[in-house]
Amino acid sequence: MKITITALFAALVLLIPLFVTQAFASFPDVPSDYLYYDAINYVQTEEVVSGFTDGTYRPEDPITRAEFTKIIVNANLPSVKDGIDLALGYPEVAYDVNGPVYLVRIPEDDPNNFTGSEILYYEQCIYYKGYADGGDEVLSVVPVFNDIQADHLFANYLCYAKEMDIVGGYTDGNFYPDNPITVGEASKIIANAYGLTDLDSGPEGDIFKPFIDALVEQNAIPETVIDIDDILTRGEMAAFVYYLETDNDSSVDIN
Repeated sequence: MKITITALFAALVLLIPLFVTQAFASFPDVPSDYLYYDAINYVQTEEVVSGFTDGTYRPEDPITRAEFTKIIVNANLPSVKDGIDLALGYPEVAYDVNGPVYLVRIPEDDPNNFTGSEILYYEQCIYYKGYADGGDEVLSVVPVFNDIQADHLFANYLCYAKEMDIVGGYTDGNFYPDNPITVGEASKIIANAYGLTDLDSGPEGDIFKPFIDALVEQNAIPETVIDIDDILTRGEMAAFVYYLETDNDSSVDIN
C-alpha cells in the first residue's frame, strides 16, 4: 500500500528563500538520462518542489537536518478550523478539532485536564515549557535543544517535532540543525511522523534498522543509497516521494 506524502515535502517550496516558483520546464542540471529524472519531474509537476533562482534543481545537494524536519512538520499540520484555535476557554473543543498540534503540551489521554493558559500555539512553540496554572507567568524556560535558540529560523518547527516525538536529538542535548541529514536519520523522522513502526530504535549498533525496514517494505529506497550513513541528496529526496506516491518501485534493499 502506497503512502501519500506529497504534503510532506510541499513545504520545501517555502523552505529556503532562494527557492522560487517557476514554470514546469526541465531543469538544465537534470538531463533526461539522469537516474532520478522522472522523480524530479514528478515532484516539480506536483508542485512539491521548485528550482533555485538560477533555474537549477541541484540534485546532488544535501538537505540539512533542520530543513528536512521542517518539511515533515509542515506536512503533518492539519487544517485549523476558524475560531477554534482562539477558543482558549474551550480547550477540549480545540483539542478534538485540531488534535495536539496547537496543544503540544496536553496529554492525549486526558485532554480536559489543563487550563487555557497552558495552550501553546504552534507558532509560539519555541521552548517555553513551564506556565503557572491559570496564569500567564513563565515559570521556566527550557530549550528543547541546547543548540537551538528562540531566534533560530526553524526553532518553532524543531520544538513541535520534539514535542510530538518526531525527532529526538543527540545524547548531548543538541540537534545539530545544520548537519546534512543521513538516510538513516531521514528514515527515522519519516517513520516517526507517519507511524510506520512502533519501535523507538533498533538494536545497539543498528538503531535505524526498523525505519529502513519500513521504507524497504514500501519499495522506496533510492537506487543510489548504499548505506544508512549516506548523506541524503535532493535527487534522492525526490525519489523517496516518487516511489512512495506512484506505482513505480525501487528494488533496493540496504539491510
